[in-house]
This record gives sequence, C-alpha cells and structure tokens, in this order.
Amino acid sequence: MSNYIDFLPDNNLEKDYFKSIAEEIDLDVTIVAKNFHDPIEEIEGDKILLMNGDEKYTIPCEVSDPSVKMIFKQYAYDDQHEKVRPIPLGTIPKDASSLIDIQDRKFDVTFIGQTTPLRAPFLAEINNFLEDDELNCFFGLYKSFNSGLDFDMYNKILSDTKIAICPHGAFSAETFRFFEAAAHGCVVICPSQPYNWIYESAPYVHYNESTPSYHESVSAILSEPDMLQQISEGSLKYISDVVSPQNVANYITSEIEKHLEG
Repeated sequence: MSNYIDFLPDNNLEKDYFKSIAEEIDLDVTIVAKNFHDPIEEIEGDKILLMNGDEKYTIPCEVSDPSVKMIFKQYAYDDQHEKVRPIPLGTIPKDASSLIDIQDRKFDVTFIGQTTPLRAPFLAEINNFLEDDELNCFFGLYKSFNSGLDFDMYNKILSDTKIAICPHGAFSAETFRFFEAAAHGCVVICPSQPYNWIYESAPYVHYNESTPSYHESVSAILSEPDMLQQISEGSLKYISDVVSPQNVANYITSEIEKHLEG
C-alpha cells in the first residue's frame, strides 16, 4: 500500500471507499483523500489526490501544484485536464449471497432523495405511481441532502427494491444513488450518464425526453421477469467488476504510470 493520508471528515460517505482503493495501490507516491473545497496541510513530496464533493465539474486549483502529479476526482469529464481523471461515486460491493432475490423483493419501485429542480420530470409522475394499484412503491422526498432516512434504513429499503429511480442530482446526471442501488442489485432507471470508462458498461435503463415516462418504463420492466433478473445480475456484476476498489485502484495505477512515463 502507498502512503495514505485521509483528510475526509469522519461522516463522509466516501471515507471507506477511498481507503479501500488506496489499500490496493502500491506506488512510491503519497495518496491524499480530500473534499473538493477543503484545504489540506502541507505534505512533502510527490502526491496524487482522491477528491470528491464537487457536482459542478470544476477543475481543482491543485492542478497548478507541481507536487500534485494527478487528481482522481468524482464529477470529472474525460480530457478535462491533463492531470484530472474521473472516478466513480462508488460504493464497496455487497455480499451477493446475502441479498434478497430480485423477484421476491417487497417494493416494485422506490426513490429516496431531495426534491431538486432537475428532478421535476420524475416528481411530476409520482401521482401516476401512487394511483397504480398494481405497484408497491416507496417514495421518500426531502428538501436537503442527507436529511431523510438514516443510512441503515435507506440500505434496507434498497435491498428490498426491484427498480430504483435515480433522477438527476442537484446539478448533474450523476448521483450516489446510482451506485448504491446497483450495489444492491436493483434495476436502475436514470438519465444518460457521462461518456467515460465508469459508465461504458453500466447496465442501467436510460431515461430521456424521447423515452416513455418513468411510470411506463417501470411497468414495462416489471412485465418481463427475465429482463428484470438479467439487469439485476448485470448491476451486481458491474459493481463487482468496474466500481470495486480493486478495479478503480488498477485504473489509477495504470493512469499514473502512463502520466509519469509521458
């Protein structure tokens, strides 16, 4: 393991994920985990940053620091800057053997999150879901980030969910819910995600203005049990193969080696 310094707050959702990634990296460089806006102490020598907390895809000021060799940032575009690479809003894979079979789950469809303006297309459809007697739904709507259910209850509901609706975040199409739901083997319906290595093989159901409504999409998937099963299994494989700390660490190692050689 490389030297690892963690400046993330104790309650940060990515603290364990970033640590698990760093544990899989063996390079002669210091790895620093930090929130986008937070300052850090002076650290001698070359370093790379693992960074979260910026949904507006801003280029970090640390790119101008010659000791910072690369920045692996959540909410980053491909080719945004020579030092910046995107990493997932990830999660540590669940034990698949402990998950409820997708066909036996209680909730046909769920959404738990803020009522932000970019989520208006989904929010406008909630009555369609609630008036459908054939659907068992759970919707938890809140006014601010992380102000709803506690984390254990949130995970319990996701583990009993067949289809998780993951509309836009506050500013971006990317959301933590996308990865949390996929890690539980849910079928994810969401807007198109950025085109980069993170989402290239992600088995989600695309939603945009030219597709049927969220409600129609949910009903169509539930009417095809084999498709439901296939996408659920694809979600678990995606989290295990692409988003796992080991795979992200392999990606980071490869990118650092190419960058330093160049």
